Order: sequence, then C-alpha cells, then structure tokens
Amino acid sequence: MNPTTALLNAANAVWAADAMCNNFATQATLASQSGTMFNAALPTIVAGAFLSKVDYNVTGNWASVVLVPLLANQPPNTPTQASTPIGGAINGPLQLTFAVPASGLPLVAGNYTDVMTLTLFTNP
Repeated sequence: MNPTTALLNAANAVWAADAMCNNFATQATLASQSGTMFNAALPTIVAGAFLSKVDYNVTGNWASVVLVPLLANQPPNTPTQASTPIGGAINGPLQLTFAVPASGLPLVAGNYTDVMTLTLFTNP
C-alpha cells in the first residue's frame, strides 16, 4: 500500500513445497473463508470514495497440473472456493501464488484478514 495515498499497490506472494505426492485421484480445493479480505471492524465509509475490502486471487500448480484459480472478490462473509480434479497419481512441486491488484481508490485504515485453505482430498 502506498503510505501517502492509501492506494493499494499490486503485490504477490508465493508459497511453495518442493515435493508433494499422492497415489490416488485427488480433488484439490482452494477456499476463502470470507470471500475477500475485509476489515472486521466494518468502518462506516462513503460509498465509492474508499475501499473497504481487499480482493485477491490465488493461482497454483502441482507438478504439471494447473489448479483452478481462486477469485476472492466476493462481498464480505461470502465463502468461495475453486476445485481441481486430478485424475490419478501425482508427484512434484506444489506452488501457490497470492496476488492483490492495484486499486484506484484509497483503502480505509484497519486490519484486513481472510483465511485461505488448500484441501487435498483423496477417495481411494
């Protein structure tokens, strides 16, 4: 975030695991508990003048499989998820990239949070 203007700068962060393996068909699900990052204090704002939530997306790759992206751009407290079926055994690096786009409006001061989970479900 630009400390002078309170505009969000585009930013990303990467989480990676060198090797993940599974011997069965798998469902990889990325999920956002809140649907976006938002300020739990719910400050009163002038509509259209400030941002009160921070949208983000998560993209990922597991070995040669591209995961369906998670688009966390919903109204606050609207859980969302993206699932990718993986047809068989898989072995290789797993990488998730979290990205926040730049904003055209200043962000209301506060702490913005969300819980994002990756679930790997196997049903042998």
